[in-house]
Amino acid sequence: MPDKRYKEFMKVPSNVARWVRRELLLTVVFLLPGLAFLQTTGDIGIYFRHRVPDGQILYLGAKLCGLYAVIFLWLQLLQGLLHASGYRFLNSNGNPGFHRNLGLLVVFLFLTHIALFVSAVSLRSGHFVYQLLLPRFFGAYYPSILSMGLIGAWLLLIAAAIGAMRRRSKRNGWVWVHRLTWGAFFLVYFHSYLIGSETRVGLVPWLFYFMFGTTVMAMGLRIWKGAVVGSCLFGGARPVRDCSKKGA
Repeated sequence: MPDKRYKEFMKVPSNVARWVRRELLLTVVFLLPGLAFLQTTGDIGIYFRHRVPDGQILYLGAKLCGLYAVIFLWLQLLQGLLHASGYRFLNSNGNPGFHRNLGLLVVFLFLTHIALFVSAVSLRSGHFVYQLLLPRFFGAYYPSILSMGLIGAWLLLIAAAIGAMRRRSKRNGWVWVHRLTWGAFFLVYFHSYLIGSETRVGLVPWLFYFMFGTTVMAMGLRIWKGAVVGSCLFGGARPVRDCSKKGA
């Protein structure tokens, strides 16, 4: 009986430490972009009290949506790559609906980011700038980086649609197409890092380095487990061992 009480007592510091690590990390992840946005924007009240260039408020909204779209995409990608560990870290209790809802939030933020940005530029130009919706890599630096983010958003939309179809079909091929999110993440990541003004402020660059490093490590772990354990984890067609076994 004393041993049991001792074990229960020792679980408390471990649980507290785990909670602090998770909550502290997620708090920092969500606060840093917002603080950087406020620092680069200054007094937001100025945009409502004084006359500003046409579309400026929409442009600010586009920047904020873009920042958090990358953050939530990173979290969703990690959750999918790490399986049970990812679900535990986000405290989603293994609920598959959480991954779907997080994906819907990511798609909403990206679509809002694009809509606000195109609307802002169109208002300032006096006409609908449809060219922003078409990739242009052979030209100036800025349009090329914009095109990188645009293609990433396209891939993300395709992957989200395939993810929805995958729930209605048991074909293994859907899994591979859904992994377009891997490429989409890196495209929007570099798009945001290279032309985002907030990615040069405070600790936000280090947050981006952290996102890049953890994503690469999670992908490497996923590929390694797929090679060792089989397609139960990696999505291949022929598992090395029975997927019903524990740890498969």
